[in-house]
Amino acid sequence: GVLVHALVSQYQGALATLRNTQARVRLAAGVGSGAAVSASVGGVSLGVNLQSPSISSYVLVPAGVHRPEVSVNGVPITVFSRTFSAGQDHTLAVYGEATAPEWRPVRDRNLLPDRPDRAHIRLLHMAPDLDDRVFMLRDGVVIESDVFFANTNLNAQVNTGAAVRLEASSSLYPNPLFLDEKANLAGRGVYTLFVMTGATRPVGVLRRDR
Repeated sequence: GVLVHALVSQYQGALATLRNTQARVRLAAGVGSGAAVSASVGGVSLGVNLQSPSISSYVLVPAGVHRPEVSVNGVPITVFSRTFSAGQDHTLAVYGEATAPEWRPVRDRNLLPDRPDRAHIRLLHMAPDLDDRVFMLRDGVVIESDVFFANTNLNAQVNTGAAVRLEASSSLYPNPLFLDEKANLAGRGVYTLFVMTGATRPVGVLRRDR
């Protein structure tokens, strides 16, 4: 619903098809010790020295097979080619410790909810030391649980509101990794709650995708 194909009806002419040839990619920097992450895909920069933990905005890249270029604190890391299909959204997740960072492309499913009073929200787990013991709550009710590392499929549909209590927690920590007691979840909104490695422990970062 963001990068679409089009049909053009030409006056007294044939119907012409205009196909989208781009994908959208963003960088999620979640490397320990506040490491700076830079990355590009298809020659297009996703971010330069993005300090962890943080997330860039989506940028347009040419669709196709690309080998991303990624560096942490100025040191390139080994990456492999991946397919970035036309019309798709992706997050390039960079995580782990600064001395041995890792990366993974995650396909983002940014479809809008069917109802105007609902929002889609997913939890993207990027903190390797938490294993699969991460869960998300809305107003004290678990909406996603046992979220495994670099999850790509879970996408909870929740009621919206201007003062929603949104929380991400783990059984390994007594206090929430993320807590916003007055989160504003807009109708037909699409959100990602990132759980990433922080300075002293994992932290959560909320982003609206649509």
